[in-house]
Amino acid sequence: MEISVNSGVVALQFEFVKFDANDPQSVQFKVELGLSHPTGTFSYSADDIWLDADMWNCFERALNSGLKEKAVFNDQSQYLEISLEKRSTHIALSVNVKEPLRDQGNISMSSFQKLDLDSSFINSLRDQFREFPRIW
Repeated sequence: MEISVNSGVVALQFEFVKFDANDPQSVQFKVELGLSHPTGTFSYSADDIWLDADMWNCFERALNSGLKEKAVFNDQSQYLEISLEKRSTHIALSVNVKEPLRDQGNISMSSFQKLDLDSSFINSLRDQFREFPRIW
């Protein structure tokens, strides 16, 4: 089970891995993220992203409302955050990822991009979240 959306500028994929045996509201996903820029692509990949089912549901509700409120998608460790906010002329997409390097610092990536108000990326993301099976 997965969600996969690609706008040409932003590519995002979530693939279900497993449930936490002790907490059925905690779900592990593999995440692939690509952000295009004029000379190439920044990419992020992690196979241990733990998500809270309530966060997922809030993000989906915000997408379904047409982004009447800011939609924030983040993992339980706050290493991955994707936010979408409707503005008067565009949709603001912010992506922040970081990964700790045990006792050696961390790696991080941030992006802010403007998407068209009628962006096919947003429509596809909303549709795929809506169709994703509620397994929790």
